[in-house]
Amino acid sequence: LAHVPRLLRADASMSEAPFEPALIHAHTGYPDGAAAAQLAEVLQVPLIITEHATFLHRQLAVPGVRDAYLKGALSASRLLAVSEMFASDLRLALPEVADRVAVMPNTVDIGSFQAGRIEDRKAGELLFVGYWKEIKGIDILLKALAIVRRQRGHVTLRLVGDAGDPVLDRRWRALADDLGVSGAVTFDGPLDRAGVALAMQQADIFVHASRFETFGVVAAEALASGLPLVATDSGGVTEILGERAEELGALVARDDVEAFAAAILRVLDRRATYDPERLRASVAGRYGAVAVAQRLVELYGETIDARLSTSGRGRGAGPHSTGPSGQRTPTRTDGISGIVAVAFDPDRAIDLMKLSMTARSDLVLVTSHSSGRLVLDGFSEVVYAPLQDRVRAMEDTRTLGPRATGWRRLARAFRHPFAAARRRGLIPGLTAAITGAGSAAVRQGILLAVTETAQRPMVVCADGVDYLAARSVIEAGLATPAPGGLRWLADHLSAR
Repeated sequence: LAHVPRLLRADASMSEAPFEPALIHAHTGYPDGAAAAQLAEVLQVPLIITEHATFLHRQLAVPGVRDAYLKGALSASRLLAVSEMFASDLRLALPEVADRVAVMPNTVDIGSFQAGRIEDRKAGELLFVGYWKEIKGIDILLKALAIVRRQRGHVTLRLVGDAGDPVLDRRWRALADDLGVSGAVTFDGPLDRAGVALAMQQADIFVHASRFETFGVVAAEALASGLPLVATDSGGVTEILGERAEELGALVARDDVEAFAAAILRVLDRRATYDPERLRASVAGRYGAVAVAQRLVELYGETIDARLSTSGRGRGAGPHSTGPSGQRTPTRTDGISGIVAVAFDPDRAIDLMKLSMTARSDLVLVTSHSSGRLVLDGFSEVVYAPLQDRVRAMEDTRTLGPRATGWRRLARAFRHPFAAARRRGLIPGLTAAITGAGSAAVRQGILLAVTETAQRPMVVCADGVDYLAARSVIEAGLATPAPGGLRWLADHLSAR
């Protein structure tokens, strides 16, 4: 994090106009918010942090991470949560900044989803879109389907997404077999936005049995598509359904298979009474891009004005300022064609596979050796690093939990000897591996991306560990850091 201000200044020198933001808005408190806090201090501008990570409590269980998170949050004008429930969690977890916590929901791309007619839908088709992780309640969906089919034999379940793990994928398929519903379940792979919109237009009911959600964008997208929603009381989705959940579908307790199945049957019985346009309207006014953007602009203005009133500092021109002629000043991405995407985490590399084949053909990918579940094709080049321990080390915090003493530490060390040894530094840790083999792999990727028109390629990093690996090549002047991560990359490639 200490190198981020230096990278910003070096990067700003590439632009024809100074890079003078009036405000910094970071998403997630760590590592993004902690790094952004240093930038805000250097640039003397206010900071806003939005938190929406479902793994926040695991992060805060690590003392060093908690300290960095809290330091960044204390320097922020606002710590935004994407739902009221999550805001309450933040206040309890971080009482030191409770007075700065406010709510700003995620936006939903309402325009990409259409409220189709009931008569055009597949009667009895239940739809779920998302990762097939245990926290998403896939087991609840399959068990509830088995109960529902005893009374409604035509009901089917379509699962769109993936488990991200072949073992977990096989577990769900085996459960469907054991329940006798494998013939009624379709395990579909991930779809692009248009594919998801079409699936939602065709389905009869959207089902969402998640055990925890900070927001639940896909649930709002389903309502925008005119789909009634059967969901569990998981936090963010609870707020999306609101106080009149029965008018939009049904809300039941978590992990209650019988109640979930009964709710599906109730909604099926009342299916004709759900007005698609009313379902759509329930989310359009609250989560549509225009509505949320207006709230954000107001918050930005209030925050900047509050800083100006105390410091007297003028507002910055921002990264896309205009010159005297009114023409947009070129930014750091202008004229850059060679792009290296760094994603040592296999799950993040999988995210890149969601890009179109044309977009992937422009990228050099740097990642870890394949774990047997990665099929990475369509890229200009792929550079593999021997970093199989990367994901395992990231799991150490979850495995070991908060630091312990006495017999608890001995018991954990006995149960998880390698994770405990890495934590105590007895086995070379993640930092050494990333700055060694990881940096070498990034350097190799840079060399492959150099062309006549891109003598200094751009590096896009998926997360903080990837930035650590790329730091040496950026400091050596061999590459330019991208102004964002994978989401920025997708937007950049689609606009080219």
